[in-house]
Amino acid sequence: MKYIVLVQPITLIELNIYNIVVDLLNKLFTDVEFIPSSTIITPPLNAYDWQRGQYYSPKIIKYIHEMFKDTKYDYILCLGDIDAYADGLNFVFGQASPIYRIACVYTRRLKPEFYGQKPDTELYITRIVKELIHEFGHLLGLSHCVNRECVMCFSNSIVDVDRKTPYFCDDCKRRIEGLGIKQVKL
Repeated sequence: MKYIVLVQPITLIELNIYNIVVDLLNKLFTDVEFIPSSTIITPPLNAYDWQRGQYYSPKIIKYIHEMFKDTKYDYILCLGDIDAYADGLNFVFGQASPIYRIACVYTRRLKPEFYGQKPDTELYITRIVKELIHEFGHLLGLSHCVNRECVMCFSNSIVDVDRKTPYFCDDCKRRIEGLGIKQVKL
């Protein structure tokens, strides 16, 4: 069985970065087809918390779910250049809802410039891919992993994102292989 995953922008994303990310995801997995979306969906205004200056991630996920209730896709991975948070957390790089089969990755804090560094497109793309794979892992039923190099390790800071690899550890890999999905090392 081949899983079909829509990669849905929820803000304007540089086209070359978006295309590279989708291409890398397709190279990293067998039995999964990551499809680029031809449209951009804007997060709902009621998801924005004006006091915090951030979007509330669960509202975005619910909004996307309402738009794609009757979708043909197995999963939807959203990508947006915004800053977001969830209950109990100051910010999130991403969040997944396995029930809705939707995950979002928020790229604002993945940019080196956010931390006062010079732009680095390669590093930025690597961070995006890691977080998309992490959230995809949650959609597949994986929880956080204690292996600090595993892509499923929780990232509390950008240092954690940079430390982990874009690959599942042996334990997590076995679990996704049980679903018929293989990850390829590039």
